[in-house]
Amino acid sequence: MFSLRKILQALYYLQKNSNNPDKYSRMYLLKLLYFADRYHIRHFGILGSGDTYKAMQRGPVAYYTYNNMKGNARGVNSAEFILLNDIQELDENSVSIVNQGCDELSESYIEALDFALNTYGGFSHYELSEITHDYPEWQNKKQNEDMNLKDFFENPQELFYSKKYGINKDPFTEDEDFLQAMKDDFDEAPIQYCSY
Repeated sequence: MFSLRKILQALYYLQKNSNNPDKYSRMYLLKLLYFADRYHIRHFGILGSGDTYKAMQRGPVAYYTYNNMKGNARGVNSAEFILLNDIQELDENSVSIVNQGCDELSESYIEALDFALNTYGGFSHYELSEITHDYPEWQNKKQNEDMNLKDFFENPQELFYSKKYGINKDPFTEDEDFLQAMKDDFDEAPIQYCSY
């Protein structure tokens, strides 16, 4: 299930550990969150964020996170509603997350967040948006359509945008047998919205 507390901790973790001037951009945070989730589901069989992904014009978007960052409470239970105050709007496109703990972040999710930061953290929000367009889970959907989590296990046909920014090998490349085993396990028992 979606947990606003966990998402705020993840967003704060990304902001705290990024040196990029774009780290307050909603788009920058959403794209890093997507890359962390793509890593997590391919390595551990579930999304780390617990969110639902939609294909938007500028790439994959974690639906509940996006709406809560915009001030539109979605998927928030009454006990967590007050946590919306921890999202401070800086301007139309930017937010700052109030200092958070990390007790909701599993080791596997921190590993995924670190992967996103280390691999993509230096790119601008616009560059990240373009890079996400290489991935089949976004390409296979119409705008505003829910993305199929099974597609996260697929590899891109080409890295058209990634190569534009110097990424010549897909950072998500895995041993094919391992990836197929993860996909098979997901097909048999798709636990989609929780973390270890």
